[in-house]
Amino acid sequence: MELRKERSGKQPWEPSLRSWIPVFAVFTCAVGLFFYLHKPNRAVNIDSSPSATVSRTLDLSREAPTRGVDQQLPITSIPSRSVDLTLILPALSEAGGYSVAVKKDKQDERPVVAGQGVAAIEDQRTLLRVTLHLENVPAGTYYLSTTYDSDEATYYYPLRIVP
Repeated sequence: MELRKERSGKQPWEPSLRSWIPVFAVFTCAVGLFFYLHKPNRAVNIDSSPSATVSRTLDLSREAPTRGVDQQLPITSIPSRSVDLTLILPALSEAGGYSVAVKKDKQDERPVVAGQGVAAIEDQRTLLRVTLHLENVPAGTYYLSTTYDSDEATYYYPLRIVP
């Protein structure tokens, strides 16, 4: 009897499984909420980011502008972003250094954007690769100019920059 008396008397708190159930429930909800709020967004399209660099190829091989003659060439569009641009230059274009610029009109001394590249002949085509940073260029109609460094001949192609 004495044993029962001690048990029913004041004892230090003894945790039981029943007393831990609310603690487990709160902890489980907190962990679930944390992972819900910090889950990675798997549906991000990197190309849609305004700061993402995009790649474009412009085939100028059939354009073949004549220097000094205004021609109606088709307008090519590129986005207002950083663009890794591959230009397929007109037939008989030489390999070597080129300057590429985007100008508001042909008489502009200062380009809106400019870049440098080295053209190489691949598969009987002259390819010029250059990166143009067009992020801050407003949408509109411009001219893309290519200048061969050795003879400084400049050719112009209509260009539309789109948002």
